[in-house]
Amino acid sequence: MSDTNVATVEQDEMKTEAAAVEPMQKRETYLPLADIKDHEETVVVAMDMPGVSRESVDVTVDKDVLTITGKLEAEGPRADWKAIWHEYPEGNYKRSFRLAGNFETNQINAVMKHGVLTLSLPKKKELTPQKITVSSN
Repeated sequence: MSDTNVATVEQDEMKTEAAAVEPMQKRETYLPLADIKDHEETVVVAMDMPGVSRESVDVTVDKDVLTITGKLEAEGPRADWKAIWHEYPEGNYKRSFRLAGNFETNQINAVMKHGVLTLSLPKKKELTPQKITVSSN
C-alpha cells in the first residue's frame, strides 16, 4: 500500500491477561488485528473484534485520525448460576490509523459481521487513476 493513503498506524500495545475464576475488576484495552487492502477507488480495513456487538462499536475521524473502539462485555453472574471457570474477557478494543487526508471521510462505510468490522474508505476522486483517451487528431 502506498504511504499516500495510510501514512502511519498508531498501535497500542496488545494486552492479554489470564482470567481468574473471580470476576475481572478492571477493563483491559486490546489491539484488534487488522488487514488493510488498497483497491482502485477505496481502501478497505478489516478488523477482528470478536464478541463485540454492532451497537458498541464507535468509528470516528478527527483531524485525519481514524479511531475505532469497541466494548467487549462478558456475561456476568446472575442469580440462577455461579461461575466455575471464567475466561471470556471484558474490556475494550481500540485502534487508530493516521490518514493522509486523501479520503472522503464523510463517506466511510462500516459493516460489522461475524465479529469482523469492515471499513471502506473512498479515495478522493483526484487520487483515483483516470483513463485518458488518446485521439488521432
